[in-house]
Amino acid sequence: MYPLLMFSFFLILTSFSNAAQLDPLQQIEKTTFESPEKGYSFDYPEDWQKVDIKGFDIVLKSPENQEGQSFANLSVISGPLPPNVDLEVYTRENVTHLVLNNEFIHNFDNGTAEIGGVPSNWISYNRGDDLTKIVQYFFVKDKLAYLITEGAMTVSYNDYKETFDEIIKSFKFTN
Repeated sequence: MYPLLMFSFFLILTSFSNAAQLDPLQQIEKTTFESPEKGYSFDYPEDWQKVDIKGFDIVLKSPENQEGQSFANLSVISGPLPPNVDLEVYTRENVTHLVLNNEFIHNFDNGTAEIGGVPSNWISYNRGDDLTKIVQYFFVKDKLAYLITEGAMTVSYNDYKETFDEIIKSFKFTN
């Protein structure tokens, strides 16, 4: 299993709570994250907070409510692929590991998309007692593997979906 998935999975599991949610439609202003060394950039809402976590290119969390709780986050991890590993192998190995090591995953779905002009595979699932919905995008460019993970409380996921979609659509390779 490639370590990119498990870091992101851990982050999602530790980032949510059950308090009242913010209105994500109020998030209008954007800022750009750029990773010159990894060769990509994307836009995200200016009021989302960057969180430094070792092993991640970037972790973003939605604005906190008055109790200091955040209800959605997005992370990007990238790294080199071993020889002879393509998008399909990368995705299959991560999904297999995820399913085998997490008995509380349900409502699993998958498909394909395009991110930054390259093909990607996505998976979505709910955790445990349905509190968390997670969507992950796997893609490969120039022997680097990328994993974008977005997640939110299940009851509020659709409130953040437009924001997540805008972030994904803005992803572009800069080299």
